[in-house]
Amino acid sequence: MKKKDKKKTKIFKKKIEPKSRIKISKFKKKDSFSTMDVVIIMFLSLIIGFVLAMLFNYAKDKYYNYDNNLDEIITTYNSILENYYDEVNPDELSEAAVSGMVNSLDDPNSYYMDKETSKTFNESLEGTYKGIGLVISRVDQDVVIVKVIKDSPAEKAGIKKDDILVRVNDSETSELAVNQIADLIKKTDNVKVTYKRGDKENTVNLKKT
Repeated sequence: MKKKDKKKTKIFKKKIEPKSRIKISKFKKKDSFSTMDVVIIMFLSLIIGFVLAMLFNYAKDKYYNYDNNLDEIITTYNSILENYYDEVNPDELSEAAVSGMVNSLDDPNSYYMDKETSKTFNESLEGTYKGIGLVISRVDQDVVIVKVIKDSPAEKAGIKKDDILVRVNDSETSELAVNQIADLIKKTDNVKVTYKRGDKENTVNLKKT
């Protein structure tokens, strides 16, 4: 007997496409605001609006007044330059305005230095201009000598620290600002200085070096 041939059966596996992924939210979507949410939002909006309005009004008043004052100064400045019958130096006019504002403080320790005075002051700090060797400061109504430069005309004349500077070239220092006293000293090579130590006044003539 012949053996039956076994049929070879070929099995084709069908490729299965992966199922599409579906993301499901675990939270329920809120369709609209609740009444309480609306009330809270309105309340916060009112507070923020009120605060912003207050800040705006404060800034407006502050800068409006500032601009008004500045405008008045500029208007006066331009009016003098354009309408005054004689020629006016713009630099001197602006320096006079600034000096007037500082002087209105009525404070002997506050003063304005113009370009020339500022230059002299800086030179005195750097030691690049001829002087008498005194460093002074105003204390209340007195002009006090706070330092005497070594080997200077002032030291050689016997002036010491803490002496009171009474007069310079016959001008009373009690009526002058520190920068004005520096101007007096700068104007001449020989400076007449009256200083006070205790109850005694002494006058010396110093030659600048």
